[in-house]
Amino acid sequence: MAVPLSPNVEKAIERLFPDENKEEVARLLIEECADNMPNSKNQDAYQLEDIRFRVLMISEGDVKKLYKAVQMANRDFRDVVGNVYKYKKNLLGDDLEHNIHSEGFRYGMNLNWITIVVAFSSSFFLKYNEASAFEFVWVIYAVVFACIVYIGILFILDRIFRKYCGVSGIIQYAGAVIFNIGYFAFLGFLAGIAIKIVIKTLMYLLQ
Repeated sequence: MAVPLSPNVEKAIERLFPDENKEEVARLLIEECADNMPNSKNQDAYQLEDIRFRVLMISEGDVKKLYKAVQMANRDFRDVVGNVYKYKKNLLGDDLEHNIHSEGFRYGMNLNWITIVVAFSSSFFLKYNEASAFEFVWVIYAVVFACIVYIGILFILDRIFRKYCGVSGIIQYAGAVIFNIGYFAFLGFLAGIAIKIVIKTLMYLLQ
């Protein structure tokens, strides 16, 4: 299904492609880089903005490269990666308009990395310092509480911004965050054990 272009994408086309290619580029993005792609069902122009910028970034202003990039995005959106926010900022400068969907995703990714670092480091230091089971239980309670608060904030944003990412999107993203917390907390736990063994072994050998 054809999905119109956001103002930022329209400006990008103006800057990247010569006059004779603008209409063809716009048509390609509207018809082929739309909600027909994987994980893009029912998305609007603003929700599709980042993936469209990614294919534009790969194209480097070449229509043939753009066709290939769109084919890649239709096959698997993970094939089309890159620092799209930096690219958008460099290309459009002060003309870049705010897009709550794009910015929300970027901030969400940053928060995801923060939770990963906190989960790994806290679990690592607790295990390294031989924390009691009681302390580990309280860490688990704190993580669960933080996740509940986080999901609540996403739900509020969803209501404020009118389908910010959709309730199903909230559940999927929150589930991914919770999984990452558990996974990297476990890695931190194992790392704490491994480092302690290495240090004890070195101390024994150096005696």
